[in-house]
Amino acid sequence: MAGAAGLLSDRWHLVAGLRVTLRPDCVVRRQTFRGETWQVISDPYSNRHYRVRPEAWQFLARLNRRRTVDESWREMVDHSPASAPGQREVIEVLTQLHGANLLLADAAPETWSMVDRRQREQRRQARQQWMNFLFLRIPLFDPDFILERLKPIGRLLLSPLGVVLWVVVLSLGGKAVIDHWTEFREQSQGVLAPANLVWLYLVWSMVKVAHEFGHGMMTKRFGGEVRSCGVMLLVFTPVPFVDASAAWAFRARWQRLLVGAGGMIFELFIAAIAAMVWAQSDGEGTVARVAYNVVFLASVSTLLFNANPLLRFDGYYILADWVGVPNLQRQASQQWNRWFERWGLGLDGPSPLARTRAGAAGLGAFGAACAGYRVFVLLVICAFIAGQLFEVGFVFALVGLVLWLGGPLLKFFNYLLSAPRTQRARKRAVGWAIALPVVVLGILSFVPMPHAVRAPGVVTGARVSEVHADVSGRLDALLVASGEYVETGAVLVTLRNPELTDLREELEAVQREVMARRALAWDRMPAVLEPLDQRLRSIEAQLREIDQQLAALAVRAPQSGRWSAPGMEWRVGSHVPRGTLLGRVSSRDDMVFDAVVAQRDVDRLTRSQTQQAELRLRGAADTVIETGPGELRPAESRRLPSAALGWRAGGTVRIDPDDPDGLLAAEPFFRLRVALPADANTELLMRTGVLRVGLDWQPWGVQGWRRLRQFVQERYGR
Repeated sequence: MAGAAGLLSDRWHLVAGLRVTLRPDCVVRRQTFRGETWQVISDPYSNRHYRVRPEAWQFLARLNRRRTVDESWREMVDHSPASAPGQREVIEVLTQLHGANLLLADAAPETWSMVDRRQREQRRQARQQWMNFLFLRIPLFDPDFILERLKPIGRLLLSPLGVVLWVVVLSLGGKAVIDHWTEFREQSQGVLAPANLVWLYLVWSMVKVAHEFGHGMMTKRFGGEVRSCGVMLLVFTPVPFVDASAAWAFRARWQRLLVGAGGMIFELFIAAIAAMVWAQSDGEGTVARVAYNVVFLASVSTLLFNANPLLRFDGYYILADWVGVPNLQRQASQQWNRWFERWGLGLDGPSPLARTRAGAAGLGAFGAACAGYRVFVLLVICAFIAGQLFEVGFVFALVGLVLWLGGPLLKFFNYLLSAPRTQRARKRAVGWAIALPVVVLGILSFVPMPHAVRAPGVVTGARVSEVHADVSGRLDALLVASGEYVETGAVLVTLRNPELTDLREELEAVQREVMARRALAWDRMPAVLEPLDQRLRSIEAQLREIDQQLAALAVRAPQSGRWSAPGMEWRVGSHVPRGTLLGRVSSRDDMVFDAVVAQRDVDRLTRSQTQQAELRLRGAADTVIETGPGELRPAESRRLPSAALGWRAGGTVRIDPDDPDGLLAAEPFFRLRVALPADANTELLMRTGVLRVGLDWQPWGVQGWRRLRQFVQERYGR
C-alpha cells in the first residue's frame, strides 16, 4: 500500500495521458520471495528480467491502448484502494520498463522509438563495458549445442544416484587431504613459486571452464536457455564465462540456488578427484603437481572468492536469492539513498524498500560492507597492475581510479545539483555538495589519525648462538628436532664425511711406514733420524687436525636454550659445505622479539617522539603482548633472524631467489629488538608474529600521500 505522501506526484502529468501496454511477446512468470508473490517480466530478446510487486503487476495488467495511464490508475484506486500503487511508484515502474523496451505506446513512430532505445541501450552497455576495461566481456559463440550433448550428465548429477556419488567422492577426497594434511599444508607454500605459475594458470583455465559449464548445465537441466559464452578479461587475464541469467525466470527458488552453486558443485567434485590422485602419487612428479593445483584452485580459491557474497560472484547471487532480494547491491544502494533523502535532504521518499526496520538495517549494513570491500579490492587491483606492468600499469591504475571512484562521485554530485528529485530541497542539496568535499578534505588533511609501523619478526633469546658446520660433509641425521630445548654440548646434528676417514687411514699407514724406517735408521743411518722425526711430527699434527674435523661431524649446542632449525629435516642426506648455517640456539632467559623493519619505515620510526609497541604472535592474534619501544640497530642488514619470515617459508619478507637457505632478504632492512615481559612463557621461543609500533598521529591524507610517493619510488625509481 502506498503511503499518503507517495500517493500523488507532481510529475504525474508527464505520464497521465499516455496509452501504453506491455509488449505481447514478454514472458511473465510468478515467483515467491519471502512469502510474497511477485511477477517476473522477461524479455526474450535481451534475456533480461525485471521483478515487480503484486500491486504494481495488477496495475500493469490493466494497461491497454484504449485508455490512458491515468484512467487505469484511477480504476485501480477505486477497485483496491488499500493496495493500489502510488503515482511515484507507477512512474518508476513505467520509466524502468520503457527504458527496457518492454512497453508499447499507441503512437505511429513507436517502433522506431523502440529501435532507437535499443540502440542507445546497446551503446550504453558497450560504453560501460569499455569503462570497466579490467572486467571486459567478449562473447564468442552460442554454447547451446554443447550443453544439449551434456544434458545427460546434468540429469545424472541431479538424480539421487548422482547426489550419493557426489557426497561419496567429496568424502573420499576430504579424507585423502586429512590423512596427508602435513604434506598438503607444506606444499601450499610453493603454490606461488615462479616455477609453478605456468601450471597454476593452465589448471585455473581448465577449472574455470568446468565451473562455467557447471552453471550452464544446471540451467539447461531446469529448462533454461544459455545463448552466450565467451571470455572475460579479468585484470587482463582471460577467463571463460557463460551467461546463465535465464535462471532468474525459474519459479522454484531451489532451482535458482542450484544454478548459482552449479559451478562450485562441479569444482568441488573435480577437487575431490584430484585430491585422491595427489594422495596416491605421494606428492611427487608432474601428475602430483597438477593434481595439487587443481585441489587448491577448485576448493580453497573457490570458497574464498566465488562463495564471497561481497563480490558479484556466485556467493552474491546465492545470497540474494536466499533472502529473496534480487539486485541486492542495488537495493542496498537505494536504501542508503532513501535514508539520505529523508534525513539529509528532508524529503518524503517513496515507499520503503524493506517492510521492517531490521530489513532496512540489513540492507544498509550489506551495502556499506560491499562498498568498503569494493574500494579495498579496487585499490589492491590498481596496486597490483601498477607494480606488474610498470609505467603502463601505473597509467592503467590511475585511469581505473578516475573511472571507478571519480565516476560515482561525479554522478552523486550531479544528483545533488541537478536531479529533479532534489529540486524541492535544492538549498540543502547544494549545501551537501559544498560541505562534503570540505569536510572530507579537512579530515584527510588536518585531523590526526592513528599512525603505526608494522614489522614481522620472531621471538628469540637475548643470547642467540648461531650453529655452523665447521667441516663439510653429508647431513647424516638430525638428532634434535627444531623447537626442542637442549643443554650445552648436546649433539644436534651428525655429518658424514668418508673422505676424512679414508685420509686418516692413509696417514696412519704412512705413519707406520715412517716409524718402521726410523727403527731401521736408528742402528744403520743415524743421520736421517732428524728428517724422519720431523716427518712424524707433521703426520701427527695432520692426524690431530683430522680428529678435530671428525669430532666436528657431531655438531653440538654452544649453549643451553631452544634449538631452531626450520626445514632441516628436508636436508637430511644433502651435502653441507663448511660454514653453512645449520640453526640457532636461543637462551630461555630475557626473551626478545627480533623484528624486521623495512627501509621506508625507518625514518618514521626514528622521527616519532611517541612509540607504543604491542606484539601479536601467529596463532594467537587475539592475545596482545605489551612491550617496550625497543632498540633499533643503526646498521642495515639483509640476513633474516629466521627463515620463517621469508616468502619461501610462508612469511611476508621477499627473499633473494638465489639463496638456498631462504635467509637472505631481497632488500636491506633494519632490525628492531624489543624485550618481552619477564613473565613471558618460554614456549613462545621461535614463534613468529607482527610488532606494531604506534607513532605520532598523522592525518590520513599525509599518510596516504607518503605511501604513494614511496610506492612510485620503489617501483619506478622516481
